[in-house]
Amino acid sequence: MNPPCLLAVCWMLLLALPGLAQETATTTWKSVAETLTRPWLEKKQINAVVIGVIDKEGQHHFLTLGEKPESLAKLDENTIFEIGSITKTMTAMLLADAIQRMELKLDDPVQEFMPEGIYLPARDGKPITLEHLATHTSGFPRLAPYQMTRLMFDQKLRDDPYRTFQIEDLKKALASIKIRTTSKPKVEYSNFGTGLLGYALTQKYRKNFETLLREPLFQPLGMNSSYLEVPESEQARFIEAYNAEGKVVRRWGFSDVTAGAGGVRSTAADMLRYLQAGLKQDHPLTPAFNLALAPQYEINASMKIGLNWLILQKNGKSIHWHNGGTGGFASYAALCRDADVAVVVLSNRAPEKPLMDELGMKLIETLIEK
Repeated sequence: MNPPCLLAVCWMLLLALPGLAQETATTTWKSVAETLTRPWLEKKQINAVVIGVIDKEGQHHFLTLGEKPESLAKLDENTIFEIGSITKTMTAMLLADAIQRMELKLDDPVQEFMPEGIYLPARDGKPITLEHLATHTSGFPRLAPYQMTRLMFDQKLRDDPYRTFQIEDLKKALASIKIRTTSKPKVEYSNFGTGLLGYALTQKYRKNFETLLREPLFQPLGMNSSYLEVPESEQARFIEAYNAEGKVVRRWGFSDVTAGAGGVRSTAADMLRYLQAGLKQDHPLTPAFNLALAPQYEINASMKIGLNWLILQKNGKSIHWHNGGTGGFASYAALCRDADVAVVVLSNRAPEKPLMDELGMKLIETLIEK
């Protein structure tokens, strides 16, 4: 049989087996995940990991790796993890949705939404805006000096640093910040600033942060296993947390003053519902996603930031991503509209090294290439 005939037969076989290409692509990303995590598992650097991907056909796939804790009935795509700072993308979505409904503007001063007695410093003589908070250009540090001092002398607070941070703490934290004068906006990552953005939204709408998330995001997207406070009836699905040394630790809690920075608990299945909405061009949330994902500032030659979404330019394609880390969890989420693929990685161990970032980035690149 000459080569052209052989190629024709192979092509007909592929047409006759439509699931073959999809199966091969699925096998590829799973092989990548298993190969990359094998040494980490052998060295006991990670415990349990749940991965979810959306392939180019729009199919959702899941993979579980590692050990299931005895306290957990089942380790799967419905297991609840803390997603940490991936929450920031949801806080940005609340802002983007409000802007699309013409209820807020990016240049609205944050001070307008603060209760009496809470005063923000100025940035270069001008009010700090919602845009500043959503793009990490406010000049606020990662944590306020007051927060750092508070944590320094209290081990219990270090084990659960955001749960008890309330209005009086916010007042003292703002008073402790001195913003440096800059010639132009500079992206400086701030947990404090994004927590303040979430709090400003709760004050605008007179609702707690979980209610804000549930109405425009969780309910419409069917994210029925996503919470700020996991109810008692769902505790059996909430995986226990481990620190970087592999010891069981307390799961973090958040107040309305801090929740916007990292308070969401979710599942791989729910996170793919969230990312799927970001990929679509005809979803009710598409206008809000378009705004949240649009580049606002440049971080470096290959990285920009939208509204809390980081944007990596790779081989002519834009990868929108964010990671997360709490006292006992690590996470990574990314989507690529240019290739119609997405990935989420959830782990119940705090990162000693950014292993979930490495895994997530390798998976999204693999999905884009296939």
